[in-house]
Amino acid sequence: MAKKVDLSVIVVSFNTRDLLDKLLVSLKQSRLTPYTLETIVVDNASTDGSRELVKRNFPQIKLIANDRNLGFAAANNKGLRQTRGKYLLLLNSDTQVEPDTLKVMVDFMEANRGFGAATCRVVLPDG
Repeated sequence: MAKKVDLSVIVVSFNTRDLLDKLLVSLKQSRLTPYTLETIVVDNASTDGSRELVKRNFPQIKLIANDRNLGFAAANNKGLRQTRGKYLLLLNSDTQVEPDTLKVMVDFMEANRGFGAATCRVVLPDG
């Protein structure tokens, strides 16, 4: 049986290589200690080099490479079936996380066991 982690992040990607790169860098720079993280990228048959980017620059990330575009919901479901996390986070490939965001969210969920879901503030590029 695979070892459990605290947080599983699922990202669906379709031809968003440059945005995906920025997101994955922001996840890599997250300060999550003492929690553990796994990231799963579900690629919906991208043709822009997204898969190669993940394999080359982020070998620790689990890549699910679909042979066709399954759509957002089906791709997320495929990723969710592969998670090992106590908590799950679905992120769009056009997002980035601040260094402490994930830790704050996991801390909140740990302190509020009666909650089944949480979200965080969304800050758009223009503030």
